[in-house]
Amino acid sequence: DNGAYRLSVDLAEGQFLIARWNKETGTSLGGGWQKSADINKGNAANTIEFTCAGPAITVTINRKVQLTVQDNTYTSGQFWIGVGTY
Repeated sequence: DNGAYRLSVDLAEGQFLIARWNKETGTSLGGGWQKSADINKGNAANTIEFTCAGPAITVTINRKVQLTVQDNTYTSGQFWIGVGTY
């Protein structure tokens, strides 16, 4: 299966998105893009954590929990990190 959970962070807009991907189709989890005042915009440094533990998927930015969603579609898999610009 080519499924995965993905965290996207838009530093310019100060927002993030959690999504579940199944091959070519993405499904937003947690209500779509979430604005966060805790994201340092532009070229400032950020510490970003994306935790998957059981059905709980949690985003922590700069040591502050931003959002936890529940999804048990994928119970195992590999971990990878991708970085890009929009």
